[in-house]
Amino acid sequence: MRITPSSLPISLILFVAIIPILIVYFLEISFAAFLLIIVGPALLVNAGMVGIGAEALFGRVSRWWLLVPLVFYGCYGAVAVHDRITLSSLTAAYDAENARITIPFDPAVHSLAADDHSGEWLTQNTDLPVAYAANPNFPEGYLSYRVADKAVCDRVRSVRALRAAAINSLGFHNEGVTTAQRFETRFCQLSMPERPTLSLARVSLATENTRVGWLPVRRSTTTVTMPDGKQFHLLGGDAFPLRWLPIPMFGCGVISTRADGKCSASFLRERYWPIVSGEMEYNRDKVVLARALGLNLVTAEDRKGGDPTLVVEKIASVEQAAVKQELAVLDILAANPAKKIQGFEIDDVIHRPDALASRAEVIMAALERSATISDRDSAAENGAIFARLLASLPRDHFNEFGPRILALYHHADDKHWLWSVAALLGRLGDLGPDALPYLRRAQALALSPDSAVIEGLCRIGPPARAVAEPMLVDFWSKVRDGRERDLPAAIYVAMRRIGGSDRLLVEGGLSQLSLLQSKWPGISPRSPSRVCNIPAERRARDEEKSGGKRLSNLY
Repeated sequence: MRITPSSLPISLILFVAIIPILIVYFLEISFAAFLLIIVGPALLVNAGMVGIGAEALFGRVSRWWLLVPLVFYGCYGAVAVHDRITLSSLTAAYDAENARITIPFDPAVHSLAADDHSGEWLTQNTDLPVAYAANPNFPEGYLSYRVADKAVCDRVRSVRALRAAAINSLGFHNEGVTTAQRFETRFCQLSMPERPTLSLARVSLATENTRVGWLPVRRSTTTVTMPDGKQFHLLGGDAFPLRWLPIPMFGCGVISTRADGKCSASFLRERYWPIVSGEMEYNRDKVVLARALGLNLVTAEDRKGGDPTLVVEKIASVEQAAVKQELAVLDILAANPAKKIQGFEIDDVIHRPDALASRAEVIMAALERSATISDRDSAAENGAIFARLLASLPRDHFNEFGPRILALYHHADDKHWLWSVAALLGRLGDLGPDALPYLRRAQALALSPDSAVIEGLCRIGPPARAVAEPMLVDFWSKVRDGRERDLPAAIYVAMRRIGGSDRLLVEGGLSQLSLLQSKWPGISPRSPSRVCNIPAERRARDEEKSGGKRLSNLY
């Protein structure tokens, strides 16, 4: 039979169209070229095969051309089916081998140390209270992992010294949950340096890339070594069978933005298909390990936080050391406010009102010295630190210094750094109506955030209404929806606490008044002044919801 252009399927053009795609990809690696090399050949090859078959069926070309798509899809389908059969045999063999293994592990007698992340997963999804991972970066030699309640997690996240001591809290996902509840919000994974106290059982993982028949496999062997040296081996890993629809793939190694000439062609395979059986999409090997260790799997609903005693003791010890160190540096700065100490922070001591109360007079005297020395600007940085610390004092201690604080603002000129310390300006309201002139002056100078002035007005309460009401309405009229997260709430709470009218805020034109009323119910002149610090009050209310106790914003 003579072959002429008219006797060939037109669909062959689709295969020729693959050539320029490969040339573009080989010449320049870019996102567009990468996307083209992924999608192009897959569409063109399958469209070409279907097109050849259609042309043969409808008689445009010889029926012999039907052999091309039949052989292509037939051979591909045979290999895909063979991959599934091989995978099924592997699954049966691995499941049978793993089912024979029972490890004499007892959490009351043994500690578990894992080289990979299986220990973390086990504490999240089984009744294992704590797991360890060797880490030579710490004197203890290990990091421990346990599930902790949200109150402990929040405490760890809020204290800088704990993070510096490698005590960290991390979120995790509920296994197998794909709804909005997938992320665990009641607990966290807590890690900290800690040496195991019980006999150590070690978990190690080895992986090997191989093939079983035509099936690519990443075989993993989890080895548990007990304290007496006896070892148990659990089988697992992933297989990569062909997809049911043939998707040709082309790829090349990359040098800079060009292909390096080492190119390959293959069909796209399934990714990370677990070999062992199970209901979970991921982490089936860890389920096998848990069952072999005799651990009980727990659902997200049944999950519980571990015993916090050891963690709380560790946190208290680190906090105490950090506060002691910060107080020592604070005493040095108090004696010489212009002194510069690199990296000095007050993140820990500022949350300890008991420690601050013991240094209240020192802090007040240091602030006076910083605000009045001749080279005032040189003490501005340290002076702002003393102002923040003073603003963190309990109310009775803070009010004792009222006349001295107001005297500083009375003598401060318009460019003084005191007007820019938002924390102290906000607390001025606790000193009563005498603070009003200074809050109005702070608004006019605009050196501090509006929220500081609003907080001060709010803390004064009803005695400030005549002055504060028009100021709050003015603040409200300038707020744009969505631009300032806390400012609308601050204005609303302040208006409620001074005894003002909500209707005045409606006239300001902002559309979120009803939302604020629902989020901040019950605010009145009888509310404690601490509600005026919106960010701190929000955090404190979250603490009450999660742990039943307010840990911050007490004043």
